[in-house]
Amino acid sequence: MITTAARDLKFGVLLTFIFINIKIFIENVLNFLVFFNIVQSADPSSRYDIHSPSPPDIIGDIVAIIILCEVYYFITSENIKNIFSRKPADSPVRNLKHKEVINQIKNYVTGFKKLFFVITTVFSLGIFSKYFLSLGLETMIIENPSVSFVLSKLNDMIIVFCPLIAVGIYCRFLYASRAIAISLYLFYFIRSLLGTGFFGLVGVYDLHVSVPFLDILSPLIIIYSLVRVVNKSRRTLLSEAMELQRKADLL
Repeated sequence: MITTAARDLKFGVLLTFIFINIKIFIENVLNFLVFFNIVQSADPSSRYDIHSPSPPDIIGDIVAIIILCEVYYFITSENIKNIFSRKPADSPVRNLKHKEVINQIKNYVTGFKKLFFVITTVFSLGIFSKYFLSLGLETMIIENPSVSFVLSKLNDMIIVFCPLIAVGIYCRFLYASRAIAISLYLFYFIRSLLGTGFFGLVGVYDLHVSVPFLDILSPLIIIYSLVRVVNKSRRTLLSEAMELQRKADLL
């Protein structure tokens, strides 16, 4: 019971790490690849555009949704439910070491489920903004300007603040240093402001086209996360989950 629960938890955390990096690739890396025509449609009449979702965007988001569903499957599996539902008398707890590992798994699952809820909420808001608000506002502004203004500001808030929350999750997942965290917050804050209507940066000056030039730096974020995870001396949520798996295997 302990081993299988630890294994499911490890897979859930690993898939979350993959999900985070796929989202960075979709939102940032793909953005500059499309802008600089590195990834582009062969049909001149249906060229990809950074202002609206393109087929690569859609495919990437579908993959991200599937991965998120897999994460939910693992962290709510029967193996993990058994850890919480069985009473100590019914569990194969033979010594203090078993009790310690079970308690560690319980605490980890509880904390990770909260993190997963935040990730799901941020991702859902991003999808809502990307495929519904942003596209719907283009037609709504003509039909109902007052409603369009409110929804436009709501959309801007989602675009600005959701990435900042995502940065917090990213830093929590990798236990990033303060310098890295501050750099990421500044990067995403500037990037988000350039992509919204705040301060007239879009519409009056149309500085949205400057975002792909910032996104050239985005592969460095993925490289950093891979280095942190591959380097076993670094503490990350994934390394903690793998340590729980190792302890369970030794029981």
